[in-house]
Amino acid sequence: MSNSSRRSAAVSTTVANAALAWVVRLSDASVSDSDHRAFDAWLMESPAHGEAYDDALSAYSAAGELKDKFLRVGSTRSPRPLWRRAATSWAVGTAAALVVAIAFVIATPPAEAPFEPNFTTRTAHIRSVTLDDGTEVTLGARTQMDLRFSDSARRVRLSPGEAFFQVAHDSARPFYVELDDTEVRVVGTQFDVKSVCGAVRVSVREGVVQVGHRIDQRTRAFWSARASALTLTAGQEAELRSGKSAEILPSPKDVTGWREGFISYRDASLCEVIDDANRYSLTPIRLAEQSLGELRVNVSYPTDQVPAMLASLAANFPVDVARQADGSVEVRRKHPSPL
Repeated sequence: MSNSSRRSAAVSTTVANAALAWVVRLSDASVSDSDHRAFDAWLMESPAHGEAYDDALSAYSAAGELKDKFLRVGSTRSPRPLWRRAATSWAVGTAAALVVAIAFVIATPPAEAPFEPNFTTRTAHIRSVTLDDGTEVTLGARTQMDLRFSDSARRVRLSPGEAFFQVAHDSARPFYVELDDTEVRVVGTQFDVKSVCGAVRVSVREGVVQVGHRIDQRTRAFWSARASALTLTAGQEAELRSGKSAEILPSPKDVTGWREGFISYRDASLCEVIDDANRYSLTPIRLAEQSLGELRVNVSYPTDQVPAMLASLAANFPVDVARQADGSVEVRRKHPSPL
């Protein structure tokens, strides 16, 4: 083995050991806010840290039976202090064995219970809900949210639409949001997830999230092209498209206004504006040609004033708005008037 290979293996083992130690530390009932802040800082250091933590947590859950046997060893009068001391030693001393367990879990992922439909919003309707774990969610119009919570993870699946999450901290049960082939992983934070023009956009208001693409239905927790998984911090925004790596956007958008019934765009694509408007309009709106969606526009409007927004677009940008025979609205490219 070359020196570079040895160094790489040593780094991988160090990260794996650190991830195992974090799993044990954050599972302790005495975990503090400073522990959570230190964990968030560790996650931010490298995408590999989040991946290693996922692996360690999966192996830790898979080794539940072994842990139960271990807990029965020693004095029954003080099991908790004994477990704390022994668990840390066990986590570090058996890293190699757990890596084998991790490989087995990835190769043969267990069958998971199906998502259960839980919450739906209709056109022009915004809904706030509190989940069983204390997480607060605001659903945008025409959005469906399905849940699957277990002892090891909290999973949410969104239909095309938008939702803002304020996730309750629970390091032993990471929180995942799935939308199309994109997965967002967090422990406790505030962020917005939105489908827009064939892409998924993730905006972070507080804390740390990781975003990436899922491989398939049976391996949701393990991202394809893991090196391309992206860590976002407060104030950052990224966009993901199928088959492409996540891309950090240069100018994060306001992700709070729509929850108050007001949307504002600056240098946004017309495609995004119309996509969003269709979730608040009882009248379908469509673009006459796909290329028109690339037009950059600035516009702001209350979500119950979509017709006024369309009129503003027609007055300030090279587009016309026309009512069709079927009652829908078509946005067309404006052609110069003949002299």
